[in-house]
Amino acid sequence: MTKDNQILQDLPFSYLEAAGPKVQKEVHEEMIAEQRRLREQSLKDSLTGLLNHGTFFMEAEQLWQETSRTGSPFSFVMLDIDWFKQYNDQKGHPAGDKVLLAMTSILQEIARKNTGMAGRWGGEEFILALKVNEETACQIAEKIRQEIIALNLNVIPPSHSDSAPLTASLGVISSKTQLPFEKLVEGVDRALYRAKGDRRGDGVNGRNRVAVYRASDQIEILKPEPDYVP
Repeated sequence: MTKDNQILQDLPFSYLEAAGPKVQKEVHEEMIAEQRRLREQSLKDSLTGLLNHGTFFMEAEQLWQETSRTGSPFSFVMLDIDWFKQYNDQKGHPAGDKVLLAMTSILQEIARKNTGMAGRWGGEEFILALKVNEETACQIAEKIRQEIIALNLNVIPPSHSDSAPLTASLGVISSKTQLPFEKLVEGVDRALYRAKGDRRGDGVNGRNRVAVYRASDQIEILKPEPDYVP
């Protein structure tokens, strides 16, 4: 709450009553505006201004319900910036924040163009809910992957002595799978971690690629594979 608004709220009722309708209206409008600002802050991530995890989940479910009623396509794209902790440690948190803000700009533009929404899922993870089919969602994911490389930033991954491009891994799932909403969220998360090569026991060392969830036993890594896979 701003200092001016706090002063207004602290004014004794007797003063407001004596001040007349005009002042009372101004005070009321100030308080309503402050309440609206605080509510908006509670719904968004403080750094990026994107929807926070809880708000995104609720609003994305509403979008999914709408597309289910109308028969429109629906897809999730989830991404994680590869080796972001190492980038933060090596370049500093202000540099890391700039990466997150650059990612925000990319996602906001995509959401605007594709009748969807973008959210910060947590840390360096972001998510899109879009009214597009699986094929288009995969194309969007690949475009994001390329745009992050185009930032021309470098990081030294663990157990490496040389720097490599800062990249991202992405997962995709669509309503084509006919899964309920919560399972769609679980599925895109599984696709993301398959893209990162984190599925236990498969021996894959991934990252910097896109994976699409098609069924419980089928998560496909999209071609072409990137040149750089740390």
